[in-house]
Amino acid sequence: MKILFFAFLILGSGPAFAEAGHFRGYRLVEQILSERLTMPGYEIFFYDYLGGPYGTGRNLLPLMGSRSSPGGGQIEFRNGEPNSVSTLLWYLVLDGFSKDVGESCVTTRRAFSVDFTTKLAELCRWPAESAKSEKVMQDFWLAVMGYDAPKSEYQAWRDFFLRSSYSSESAAPTVAAMTLALVYNPHFLLNK
Repeated sequence: MKILFFAFLILGSGPAFAEAGHFRGYRLVEQILSERLTMPGYEIFFYDYLGGPYGTGRNLLPLMGSRSSPGGGQIEFRNGEPNSVSTLLWYLVLDGFSKDVGESCVTTRRAFSVDFTTKLAELCRWPAESAKSEKVMQDFWLAVMGYDAPKSEYQAWRDFFLRSSYSSESAAPTVAAMTLALVYNPHFLLNK
C-alpha cells in the first residue's frame, strides 16, 4: 500500500501532471523549506543527504535543477526537466530530509522554528486520536506545503494517512512518510 501511494505521487494523478513543469531547482526548494520550517539564520542544505558539503554529493546537486552562467554573463536555469537521474536524486534528498523530520519526534534533528516545532510535536503524538484531528493535520500540511496545492490534495493526503496502515503506525515513520508525501508532491516540487 505504501509503495503504491508513492508511485501515485511520482507518476501524477491526472491531466495537470501530463503538462508537468520543471523542478523548481534544489536551491529554491532549500530556501522554501528553510523559510517555512527553520529558525531565522538556519538553512536546510540538501548536500547533507548526498555526502555532505565536501563529498561527491555536492557535485550532484546541479542535476536537480540550478541556475548557472555558462558564458557571456547570461544566467539560465538548467537540468530542471524531470528525468530518471534527477527524480532519483530528488527522492534520495527528500527521503533523507523527511526521515530527519520524523526522527525529530524522538530527538531534535534540525533547528526548526518554534512554530513548526509546536505543530510537529502535536503530530508526534501519532497514533493518538489527538494527532489525527483536522486541526493538527491541517496545521502540519500548511506548515510544509503552504498554499502550493489545492484543498483536494490535502484531503487525499489526510485520508490516506487516516485510512492506511499508517493509521496505527508509530509517530516517527508516519511523520517521515507524511513529510515525504508533502515535499515530493508535484504541486510542491514543480514550477507551475
